[in-house]
Amino acid sequence: MTLDNVNLQAESERPVNEFPFFEERLKPIDYKAIIEAKHPFSDPHWLAEESSIMDDFMMREPRVQKWQTLVWKRPSEVYGEGNFTLYDKIDPNDILQGDCGDCYFLSGLASLAEYPDRIKRIFLTQEINEAGCYAVQFYICGEKRTVVVDDRFPYCPHKERWAFSRTSSSNEIWVLIVEKAWAKVFGSYQRIEAGTTGEALNPLTGCPTKFFIHDDVKSKEHLWQTILFADTHKFPMCTAVASS
Repeated sequence: MTLDNVNLQAESERPVNEFPFFEERLKPIDYKAIIEAKHPFSDPHWLAEESSIMDDFMMREPRVQKWQTLVWKRPSEVYGEGNFTLYDKIDPNDILQGDCGDCYFLSGLASLAEYPDRIKRIFLTQEINEAGCYAVQFYICGEKRTVVVDDRFPYCPHKERWAFSRTSSSNEIWVLIVEKAWAKVFGSYQRIEAGTTGEALNPLTGCPTKFFIHDDVKSKEHLWQTILFADTHKFPMCTAVASS
């Protein structure tokens, strides 16, 4: 297949070296021992505090005031003990975006969720556990890395729901876990706002990504054939619209 009639650009993953203390946050955690011990886990390298949600100096004041009202809760506090699952029926339409502007990341997750096993491969822990300790696998700077998080998530007391992304159809927490792990890599939920889908798909899958700029496409038929080829081979695909 030739792509000479399409403006094809390679996307690199979202850079992490610009964010301080990256390696400090990803220090190894023996999640298997923690799960086996069954004691509630609290991540010692990324605390459930305001700085893990936002950076005051990077946000506008009205939004700072709104996010300062968020609290941290565990699923057992929201759904009740034993009334939630890691995942039940994974579906692209099951992902709801919250108040964090990470739609590019959720789009990547949704494209993978078309084939549920692709989501399950991200998880190194496949079941709910009493410790509330979960491990996922990302590819950071081309290297396979384990990211461990606890199950405390930002919660909006005014809306009485999770502040950020969640599932729509049931009490599943897989979306919350993957989003929190992504935020941990960069240091806060605020720092994962705004991006392109390739910046998420590469770390989620370890595979290279490509994107096409529609305005520069000389042959719509050629673009359609490219999309058809990708769909036939079950490549994850996303679309985006730039806002002015």
